[in-house]
Amino acid sequence: MENNAALAAGAGMAASPEAELARTCRVLVVEEDPSYRATLTHMIQNRGYPVTAMASLEEGLRALRDNPEGFDVVMAIADTQGPGIDGFEFLEHARESHAVVLFSDYAPDETVMRALAGGASDFVVKPLVDEFDIRRIWQHPSAEI
Repeated sequence: MENNAALAAGAGMAASPEAELARTCRVLVVEEDPSYRATLTHMIQNRGYPVTAMASLEEGLRALRDNPEGFDVVMAIADTQGPGIDGFEFLEHARESHAVVLFSDYAPDETVMRALAGGASDFVVKPLVDEFDIRRIWQHPSAEI
């Protein structure tokens, strides 16, 4: 009887690789637009990932320095509207210890190639609107975990 209850509850069934990773893969989102930051955070959380969101690349770097083991994947805006560092400078600091996915709403081929040649794990064009875009996140740390 207990075995039937356990099976009904899903015990003993293998979870998908993404579901398994979502339990342990912590995502840092860095986006200066508050509306898009909230939307992106919500989309990622709905896939089961714990998310921390920051409003600037400087804040994101500080979070990585203060808690270097606290994140597995970093999603950061590539281009910024205000003063301070851009996503490529952020990438230089973060790529050694984290999978970094840069994103932008403006992505000519040169920008994408610069990001990938600079060590980005991926480059995604905003807006991330479907499940495919979000699923791309979990591919990056899986080889390291």
